[in-house]
Amino acid sequence: MSGSPLISIVVLTYNSALYVESTLNSIYRQNYDGELELIIGDDCSKDDTIAICENWLSRNRSRFVRCEVVRAPENRGVVANINSCYKKCSGDWIKVIAGDDILMDDALVTLLQAAVEHKVSFAYSALRTFTDDSDILSPEKLTYSSGGPGDAFVDLEYVYRKPNFWVNAPTFFVASKLLKEIGYVPELFRNIEDRPLFAKILASGYTIWHCSSPTVFYRVHSQSISSSGATGRYAECNWLTYKRILRSCYPFCRRIDLDLRMLPLWILGRTERKNVFYRVFRLFMQLLWLIWRACTFIVTRK
Repeated sequence: MSGSPLISIVVLTYNSALYVESTLNSIYRQNYDGELELIIGDDCSKDDTIAICENWLSRNRSRFVRCEVVRAPENRGVVANINSCYKKCSGDWIKVIAGDDILMDDALVTLLQAAVEHKVSFAYSALRTFTDDSDILSPEKLTYSSGGPGDAFVDLEYVYRKPNFWVNAPTFFVASKLLKEIGYVPELFRNIEDRPLFAKILASGYTIWHCSSPTVFYRVHSQSISSSGATGRYAECNWLTYKRILRSCYPFCRRIDLDLRMLPLWILGRTERKNVFYRVFRLFMQLLWLIWRACTFIVTRK
């Protein structure tokens, strides 16, 4: 790729000793012909993660124009870790990956081409889930997760139609200039960075491109941050992200419409499970939403 920009790759680690070498090897295999920078951000691991990373770097440092291991003095959570790494990056583009996931060999090329072709500063893609490294030898057999509308733009209209949207965080690819402009990842939650960042980008007037071609193998295992207590945590995150970042982006009628659809997530975040109270409240809010939709339809028809 002639005139290829510098891409910074951020690897987020926390007790990632079992998997991080596979992640680093997938970065080494990238078929991108431009220069790469590698930033490893470790959130005060208690295992051998740092030693494994440093040993790997001693053998493969020549693959990168610059390498740095950013060590947190104490465990601060994903958001603090990723923001400190973002600020260390000198590349035009940044690809972030957790220290237990694996980049497909053409991940950087696919995401950069999509961003350039569609003139966006943020792109993401579908992914495939796996449990063991041997699974990726037959990727077509792995579960496919779209995480978006296919090969299409994502904007505030998309969020209005699908307010409880899902995003594939391991596939995020962002221009460093954009991150600096919006002030990096909003610190709404200690360990959830994806949805707040996604929302902040849209609220800042940017459009996002989603690729239907997967670029990442996402590892599913019991030690991952997203594996435990996810229902209530993500429901609360979705609600707060909407309330604090996205709500003000919509006119009054749409705001009320979204309030009625999103409020059940607030209850789910409090109860942390889909109990009887949550289900009754959700049905009640759906009824109110139907009434509101009918009223706005009648008013706009006059």
